[in-house]
Amino acid sequence: MNVVPDVASSANQSVDERVQERGITLRYVIALVTTILITLGLLVAVAALLTITQFDDRIREQA
Repeated sequence: MNVVPDVASSANQSVDERVQERGITLRYVIALVTTILITLGLLVAVAALLTITQFDDRIREQA
């Protein structure tokens, strides 16, 4: 009779560990995606700034 509760408690512990591991993994995935999106946003901002600067220079040359 004691075997069943022990098996159940060890199964619950392994489930809890897996849930915690998934939580940690999910945090890492969210952090990675966030980092990638921020990096892409910064690159787009720099590209837009360079493009606007080039257009501004061309407009000033024509004026």
